[in-house]
Amino acid sequence: ALRNGRLAAVVPPQAKGFRVRTRTALITDLGTEFGVIARSDGSTEAHVLKGQITVALDPNRSGRATSLIVSEGQATAVDVSGRTIRGGPAARADLFLLQLPPSSQPSSPMGRLNLADIVGGGNGRGTGTLERGIDLGTGQAFKGPATTIRRSRRNEFRPSPQLHGVDGVFVPNGALGPVVISSTGLIFSQCPQTTGSYYGGPANSGKFYDIPSRQTYSARLNGISFGTPTHPALNLHPNAGITFDVDQIRQDNPDIRINRFTALCGVPKDLPQTQFSPADVWVLLDGVVRLHLHYPAERYVVEKVDVPIPAQTRFLTLVTTCSGRADYSWVFFGDPFLQ
Repeated sequence: ALRNGRLAAVVPPQAKGFRVRTRTALITDLGTEFGVIARSDGSTEAHVLKGQITVALDPNRSGRATSLIVSEGQATAVDVSGRTIRGGPAARADLFLLQLPPSSQPSSPMGRLNLADIVGGGNGRGTGTLERGIDLGTGQAFKGPATTIRRSRRNEFRPSPQLHGVDGVFVPNGALGPVVISSTGLIFSQCPQTTGSYYGGPANSGKFYDIPSRQTYSARLNGISFGTPTHPALNLHPNAGITFDVDQIRQDNPDIRINRFTALCGVPKDLPQTQFSPADVWVLLDGVVRLHLHYPAERYVVEKVDVPIPAQTRFLTLVTTCSGRADYSWVFFGDPFLQ
């Protein structure tokens, strides 16, 4: 029985008929690989990665015998009441750990999720691609590090539906009017005036490309190199904003209770040049500023970030701004975790 959490099963032919029971459903293997998510509210999801399964309602809850055959590549869901079974979206293998990672590639520690990994197209548990980011001009993935400075002439929120857990991205500039920071129309009312320039976008990377020298630098804070599987980095060079859908992340990870966002935040000390202008970092929950950090151009500062996330919070937004030229304002979050 699986009451709360997730399970992945690779069932050999001789074990055909293997069953998993949740509070609302009975899943029976027909020779397959499949995953089951049992949520704390009683709802159930089943994802078929190979072969077929049957998903049956619990007759004690539904009052009738109802089942559905689910084939490879498909998913199905049973609602909280246990009375309705419906076909869902395509099966998602990335929600389940079917093979333990080798010791040379440590996974995200139990009980927390890596936001940089999610930006890199992963599930927060180490499946994302290093040096991958989200282009602020398109909302699409790009391979980093960025090498070109661009400028946005208007405030526009760009959804990123291809990345589970990312609501979208934007270039913050209070001079151009309201800055929309979510797909639901939330506004960053305290956004300062910026030049609207940006450098690629949020990335699962600790690397920065220096345009004058044409060299790539690795980020370090307090002597620690970030942008590795051991110490991930969320690169957020100003001016940039990204909003995470915490509700979606919770649904994808029912075994983890999300209570806070933690990280180290700063500008690397060993820059090719001193940053041209002061930089600011903002952390918002559902459009309300919960943390504001200021990084003067002439002073090296590293801050610990620890922002509590109430259970009702849907959106977490991270923003970096620069009132002047953003050259060498190489802001990033080291070890950016939801936990």
